[in-house]
Amino acid sequence: MESSDANNTITGYNVYRAVATFGNPQQAQKLNSQLLSEPRFSDLPAEDGHYFYAVTAVNEAATESALSSVVEAIADSEGPHALNITYQSNGIVDTATGRHAPGTVELEVQFDEPLRNQPYFALVPEGGVPLTVELSKDYSDDTLYTGSFVIEPGMLSGTAYAVMSAHDDVGNRGTTIEQGGTLLIDAKGPEVIALTLNPGEPLQVDEQNGLLVEVVAKLNDEVKPGAQPTLIPQLDNIAIAEYSTGISLTRDAQSLEGEPVGGQLHATHQRRPGRRG
Repeated sequence: MESSDANNTITGYNVYRAVATFGNPQQAQKLNSQLLSEPRFSDLPAEDGHYFYAVTAVNEAATESALSSVVEAIADSEGPHALNITYQSNGIVDTATGRHAPGTVELEVQFDEPLRNQPYFALVPEGGVPLTVELSKDYSDDTLYTGSFVIEPGMLSGTAYAVMSAHDDVGNRGTTIEQGGTLLIDAKGPEVIALTLNPGEPLQVDEQNGLLVEVVAKLNDEVKPGAQPTLIPQLDNIAIAEYSTGISLTRDAQSLEGEPVGGQLHATHQRRPGRRG
């Protein structure tokens, strides 16, 4: 803003700011405490948002000019957030606990603002290696990214934590995930963590009547409702022929269904004379 009147010399400038467009200085905040000797000014608002600016010139008589044209600027000092992550699996999902069995999982990540480039995304199982997922921008929404990964049978089970890194258009980096930051993976079936016999070894088998043996198995995980596990006795790692279909196990009455660690399961079978298994 330069004066075209040689007798009306500009001695300085004032800068005004408001959160909405304005038509006179009284509707805005003057940012400089002293007249600016040059027509330039740096502003760092305390909060992010939309701001409107205009400038006036002051002459030697301390007369202030009318406002210049109002211009708009956006202050942005915060990186992008992942507002929500959703998972859709073609494998079995336990709706009661949210556990995901092996299968392909499609995911969507909704950000709160457009990104400068492709974000980094990974799922990290507890004590495991990060599983990197390549995300692609959805063409119908600049803030939506999609990807997929596979839960392999036997992979490390438990809680997997989502890790994200993304930059917005002005270079701010964000890593915050507001919802959907964890996924429960269950890629292994129940395993026996304790097995006891009653009576205990050594077993004294009656040559005529055999011996009734109670088997108590403790599992590390809950059994699917309605499923009945079986125990197959072996001799030298070979299934005993008469028990090749397995011995059915039933839940101990004292074990609570739905416990993270499965309760005791009982079975009884008649040990035949001459059999050791």
